[in-house]
Formats: sequence, C-alpha cells, structure tokens
Amino acid sequence: MNAPSLSPWLRAFTALAIVLGVADGALLFAWLRREPSLPALAAAVSDVPAAAGSDSAAAATEANASPAAPASANGAPADAVPAASPNAVLYGTVTQADGTAVQRGVLWIYRDGEHVGTSSPDGGVFAFAGLRPGEYRLASRIDDALPLSRDVQVDAPTTRLDLRLDPRWLLRVHAVTPDGQPLIEALGKVEPMLGYRTLAAAAFAAPLQGDLTLSDLAEVTAGLGPFRRDDPFGRGATLEKKTLGVLTLPPDQPVHVALLLRSAVIAQQQASPGQDEVTFTLDPAQLVARTATVKLRVVDATGAPVQGCRVALNDAQSGGGGGKPTGDDGRAEVSHLVPGRLRLSIMHKDLQGPPLSIDVPPGADLDLGDVTLQRGVEVAFDGKAMGERGNIRIGWLDVPSQPGFSVREGYLSTDNGATMRTVLFPGRYAVRATAGQRAVMTEIDTRALPAQPIRLDLQPGAPLRVRGGRPGCSVGVEIRAANGAWIHRRSLWGPQDFTLVLPIGSYAVDLVDAAGARTHRTVALAKAGAVVDLP
Repeated sequence: MNAPSLSPWLRAFTALAIVLGVADGALLFAWLRREPSLPALAAAVSDVPAAAGSDSAAAATEANASPAAPASANGAPADAVPAASPNAVLYGTVTQADGTAVQRGVLWIYRDGEHVGTSSPDGGVFAFAGLRPGEYRLASRIDDALPLSRDVQVDAPTTRLDLRLDPRWLLRVHAVTPDGQPLIEALGKVEPMLGYRTLAAAAFAAPLQGDLTLSDLAEVTAGLGPFRRDDPFGRGATLEKKTLGVLTLPPDQPVHVALLLRSAVIAQQQASPGQDEVTFTLDPAQLVARTATVKLRVVDATGAPVQGCRVALNDAQSGGGGGKPTGDDGRAEVSHLVPGRLRLSIMHKDLQGPPLSIDVPPGADLDLGDVTLQRGVEVAFDGKAMGERGNIRIGWLDVPSQPGFSVREGYLSTDNGATMRTVLFPGRYAVRATAGQRAVMTEIDTRALPAQPIRLDLQPGAPLRVRGGRPGCSVGVEIRAANGAWIHRRSLWGPQDFTLVLPIGSYAVDLVDAAGARTHRTVALAKAGAVVDLP
C-alpha cells in the first residue's frame, strides 16, 4: 500500500527540520574543535554596532560603583567636538600568570569613567566592538585572579591586546566549631538564615582595630583581594563543607585574615605568603552574639496597634521576605539580624510603612518605637517622553531625624513600560530622572500631585566623575543634592573610576576615611562636568 502523499506545508516543515538538524550537528562539531582565530574574530565583530555582550555604549544603569555593578553612563557636553565614529574593535586573549587560558570571568571596558562594554572571556578570548578610537580602561572579575585595571589605547580598525594576569596567592579559609563541625552548618541549626552566605573573609595588611563600616549590600567587598565562596550550582570547583571560600591575594606580603559577619569582625589571624589554608575555630555562640535585634510597635494613623502585618529588615540586594508578624499589641521583634544598613519592610494588605533604612550595628538591641502605617498614594510618571533606558530614583524627604535612620530609595525604569507606576508613603519626595546624557531633579508632594502621568522635563546633564583610591584601602563617599536628597552613599574599596550623570547645580560631597574622619566639600557641577578625587 502506498504511503499517503504529504501536504505542501508538511513537506516544508520536514525539510526545515532536516536543515536545522544538519546545522546543529555542524555547530556542535565546530564548537568541539574550536581554536579561535583572533584576526578572524576581530573581522567578524568589526561591524557590530555596540561592544560585545554590552549595553549600548551610551546607556549603562547607575548602581554600586564597582566593576561588579557599573555606574551610570556619561558623555561629552552637547557642544563638544564630535567624536570619531564607533568603528574600532578591541580583542585579544586573557591568560593566568602561568599561561593557561581563563575559562570563566567578566571584563568591563570604561571611557572617562563611563562603562561602555562587557565581554566574557570564556576560553580565554574576548572582544569589544563598536568602540570609538581613544583611551580606555579595562577592569575584570575572574575567579581566583587579582582584579585587573589597565589603561589601553584603542585604534581603528582593530587593536589586539593579550592580557596575562598577575601572579597570585590562593588561601583557603576554613571555619569549624571546637568539635570539628563545619561552622556554617552549626550556625544554620541556630538560625537557618545565618547559615546561608553570611560569613565571609577578607585580608588586610594590618589587623583591623574595629568593625567595618555598615553596608547595605549582601556581601561586603573589602581588603587586598577578592573572596570566592563555594559554587552551589556546580559551575566551579566544589569546596569542602568546612571551607568558607578562597582568598586571592598578592603573592609577596603577609596578611591578616578577618572572619566577617557582613561588616562585623568576628576573629582575625595572620597568614604568610604561600600558606595554603587558615582555619578559624569558633563556637556558634560567638557569632550569634554579634547579630542584632530590632523591636518596634506598628500602629495606624489613629495610633491603634496593627495586628498580623509582617516586619522584616533586609539588605538592598535581597528580595525581601522573612521577618516576624506583629502581635495583638502591634509589637514585633526581629532577632539574629546580620548587622548592616537594613531596609525596613512592613507588609500589610492595605497600608504601607515609611521607606526607611536603619543602621543596625553588630550586637545592637534597637527599639524603633512606634512606626505608623498609612494608606499609600499611587503615582504615575510618563516614561514615553524620557525615551529608552530612562530611569527614575525617588527618595523620601521627610525622614525622621532619629540617629541611624536614612531613606530607602525607590527605582523605576522605562524598561517596564511607557507609564511607570509606584505607590508612595505619603509625604515629600526628591525625584531624580536620567536618560542617556539628560537629567533632571525635582520634588513632588503626594498631598498636592500634578496631573498624572507626571512628565519630567529632562535637560542636558553633566558628568560628575569619582576617581582615585588606593589598593586595599577604603573611603566612604556621600553625595547629596542642595535639597538634602541622597545621590550616592557607598563605602568603596580600592581604586575607583565611575561617573554619575546629574543635573547642573551644586552638590555636597563628604569623604569618610577608615577612622570615620570626614572631609567636606561643595562641588559646583557645570556643563563641562566636575571631578571628585578620592584620597
């Protein structure tokens, strides 16, 4: 019996499946045999309009000022001489000090403090396309390697750069209980959240004389070299259960290793160059004693206690959740908190709490008193007028003057739609919007809102560049606008070079050294921009 004839559509799909199967096989064969030809790679990417693996060269999101989170893009003033067209390619190889190819990591490229591209040098090969000829800075984050910071001149059409990473000393850091149990496991039995990515290690040239500055980040970056934790997803080498992680350090100097509970220094000991491992032996109670407790009473606008809402304090990088419910009296107590600058979150189906961050020092027992919930006010902003890659940062201006209280900033992006909506706790807010090289700062009051969606009139902004710093040293950078609104607040480690696009105007800048001493200055940001040099 003859097989039924295939319809034209079925024949077409069958042919397509055969072609795709052959193509997949060819790609797999090529991948298995790959030996990248760098000149061919450069030619292949030379026509790509933006840096490989990057956002547009004119649009990077403002974030933590470090290579792990590139800062906002900036550019030349509107009346500057036009730059050369973006037709240059930077490419090359990355190897360890012993000549082996780097298998995993990230490279970033910057121009005048502006992040303009990202590349993953998998297999030891990297490329950045769509660059304008000129001077750039390369930075890196590569497992078990010291961070790279190198200036490079990029010429058209292609520039090849073969990078060999500096020699390094790898030091494994273990932590156990007096009876030899892995400390992380023992700590998790006391409080599950304490057993998850809360302990870290950092190395310093001299012993620390106190705790580190409070941070709102999940993990503190500090010291002479990066710290790599175990990889729970199996992409890298699995560490022993007793091992907190691996420090990558300069190979030629002794160090003092600090065991950290975020910013709290739990213990320290010295290690010598070439030493393979260091072990901390601690009772879990020693760590629990450095955690903190926060108490408060939640009330409504009439002063009546609010029962059954949930109170949590989390760092800025965590997704929220957790916490404790309020009782009949509206009271809640959140214990075993890892010290830091933590975001207060009060979850209620109808009401919301003030957008606050609370400084929670190691071992603290804080009572915040009464915290009032109110009905939120929905506010909409016109994102269509801002264009692509626009963002808005919103900071409450009515923060109580109580020590340790600061604003918890809100963030909106045009990536989420033409109309950006949020619900705000009643009060006055500083609103800072940026899109490319345009910026504006204004104020709104939820008690007298303009017509919605609110249209923000962005004007040409100016670059405020922050640069300098020394390897292994910290400096706190605090930047405020004339109305007191926070622009930037971070404790930075090591050399820095990043740019913020801000409205033209006056800004207060405080630089805080490791001992807490402040240097205050006022920066007049003009059209040509301004520079803050770190000590």
